[in-house]
Amino acid sequence: MKKLILSFFAPPLTLVSASDEEEPCQQAPQNPAETDSAHVGIGYTVFENTNGLDDTAKNHVTSARDIAIMSRELIRHKEILTFSSTWMDTVRDGAFGLTNTNRLVRFYRGCNGLKTGSTAKAGFCVSATAERDGMTLICVIMGAANRDTRNAVAASLLDWGFANYALYTCPAGNPPPARVPGGIQPTVGVRHAAFSCVLPRADLSSVEKDIELPEAVP
Repeated sequence: MKKLILSFFAPPLTLVSASDEEEPCQQAPQNPAETDSAHVGIGYTVFENTNGLDDTAKNHVTSARDIAIMSRELIRHKEILTFSSTWMDTVRDGAFGLTNTNRLVRFYRGCNGLKTGSTAKAGFCVSATAERDGMTLICVIMGAANRDTRNAVAASLLDWGFANYALYTCPAGNPPPARVPGGIQPTVGVRHAAFSCVLPRADLSSVEKDIELPEAVP
């Protein structure tokens, strides 16, 4: 019996939705802590099969919010973006060519993923991720009439997000030392970690940094 590592399945699964490879991936050993959907906030999703292609399923459902949460958790594993941002690839030593079904990867600036899908019931869907200036956005489109509409609406939503929001970053720093009355040393060094958050772009220029320290360390 031939053994294949899971990374072999990643390009065809991600680029072209190779549904025949989803079953063996589902059977692979999993860490229960990484498959518990409730702890990350997923509350409306029920998967009755591995691929969603069986339109006879009665309760195979999800929501745009849940897909966005799944996508957020998935891209914490940066290697997935290596696959999902690839436009064209080959497998089995070049015997089979793959072209990404997510056309945004090629035509939308900053797009690095993530996954398309379509069925008769669900319509044309995509969870699209894009990064610009250090900020990553996730856009979920469900039920589009066709591929071009799906891509156009996703690009429009991402455009809106990048136009209206931006990443504020405060780098790590070293404020003045704090006094230590009665200590072996008169002062102690202080350091704060880096901090970042997403803000409305209009508010970015008005952010003020204020570091509050006690007059002395007890």
